[in-house]
Amino acid sequence: MRHDNFNNLFIFKINEIVIFAALLGIFSVSLTLGSESIAFTVTPSLLEINLSPGENWNSGLKIFNNNSTDLTVYVSAVNLSDKSVPILNEDSEIYGHSLAKWVKFKDNAVTILGKQSVFLPFSLQLPADAPPGSHAAAILIGTQPLSGKTQELKSAGFISSILSVRVSGEKRVGGAIKSFIAENNFYRELKVKFSLNFENTGNVNLNPSGKIKIFNYQGEEKGDIILSAEALAVLPGKSREFIFNWEREKSGSGMGRYKAAAVLTFGNPAQNIVKETYFWIMPINFIFGIISLLFLLPLFLFFAGKTIRAYVHKVMEGEFPVSDLPPVKNYQPVPVISAWNPLMIIMVIGLLSVSAGAGVRYAVESRKSLFVGAPELALKQTASIIHQTYFLSASETDNRFNEVEILKEDGGQMSLPELFRRFLPVFDKDFLSQTFNDDFTAFRYYDANGSWPGYVAKIKDSQVLAPVIAPILENYAARFYISPETLGEFKDGSVLGIKTRYAIGSRPGSAFNYGLFNEYLVISASFDGFKLALKSLGAIP
Repeated sequence: MRHDNFNNLFIFKINEIVIFAALLGIFSVSLTLGSESIAFTVTPSLLEINLSPGENWNSGLKIFNNNSTDLTVYVSAVNLSDKSVPILNEDSEIYGHSLAKWVKFKDNAVTILGKQSVFLPFSLQLPADAPPGSHAAAILIGTQPLSGKTQELKSAGFISSILSVRVSGEKRVGGAIKSFIAENNFYRELKVKFSLNFENTGNVNLNPSGKIKIFNYQGEEKGDIILSAEALAVLPGKSREFIFNWEREKSGSGMGRYKAAAVLTFGNPAQNIVKETYFWIMPINFIFGIISLLFLLPLFLFFAGKTIRAYVHKVMEGEFPVSDLPPVKNYQPVPVISAWNPLMIIMVIGLLSVSAGAGVRYAVESRKSLFVGAPELALKQTASIIHQTYFLSASETDNRFNEVEILKEDGGQMSLPELFRRFLPVFDKDFLSQTFNDDFTAFRYYDANGSWPGYVAKIKDSQVLAPVIAPILENYAARFYISPETLGEFKDGSVLGIKTRYAIGSRPGSAFNYGLFNEYLVISASFDGFKLALKSLGAIP
């Protein structure tokens, strides 16, 4: 079976587990480099074996060059996550204790004569402490190698053969949060650093995921930190420390005692653990202003009273002889200057004014939310929230195709990597930033059947679309719909002379379409909306 560099998309099942397009799970690939077409085939596409810790196993792959000219291909291995998602950037310690690292190739590159095939041998060498249970990796064969330890996919055609290994032994899953603390007990502002130490007490690799939730002294949630499972991989019998930063925009002084709760989920079946820590937000300027006000006010009243008393006696001395005044024990006239230095008066009044001003300013800022009355945006916009906020609006019969502006939680324009993380959570944000421009266009097509979202994004490297982006996009296509949707099998298509992929939905008007036009990836939940988007980009009917 042949596919071009836009249409080589498959999803395999292994032991009733969906191996997500088998990483790039393709039997054969056909792509165009310049004016030259390249095609090659790999068999088998799936290898399933059972081994014991410390055991070795030898096998190989047959690669056929469909071209009349010679072809050089490169081979490498990458792990698949618990959700059968390719792990392209993996911690070196974790990678060294995983299936992909245990695969050894005799040759990492081989040249195949035109219309000929070669057998590429490899071996699997399990260490004595290999964790029991199921392991999955993808053996990649491509026209270019992966770029070193970072394992970033470059512009190349890739085929994958899936290696599924079950290691014998009793599987024990266990984990604990050894410590979870804020770096300091007191902070001047809402910028806090947390340290979390997770221990894997079982004998299998763990990838805990979850959240750190922040609450103020009134129990109101003030933010959260999403904990990525890929970033939290921990080996059996090991513990790892992770550092997380939380920052929130100033809203008043934010003073008080805060609680942070780390909620983690790991293992299969899932286990949950929770650990809490506390810290204080103490704005120094605000506190100093209050203390200054409380200290200087009595001082001011004391000297003011003394000054008034001295002034009254001075006036009385000028108006009446001393002999006419009532007798005062040990009385001596006190000059006004000696009782109250004018310079000191000015200094105290100035300090009092500054302190009072600081106190009033913080008091007003702490009440700003009552004056503004604007609702606070959610800290994390999910795909569902984005749909409800921006696409589920009243019908617009006079404007069935219009642009939609999607904002971040802080009100700024959302970038495409941030948006796609909501719909395609398996992708790392850095990978999306390397693949797409930040700017994108969201659009809404409305017809009698409802409102249909769509997106136009400029892709920096179109060669990555077929082997990496497309399989994941098809697997998560239902997330691009406002309401739950069931899609049929994806098929090859053509719209306005442009090669596309599409799947028909269960509801009238539902048809997920995507395609590449002039370096722009166009995605739409509706066929008619897809055509209008292509026309707006300059596609000619």
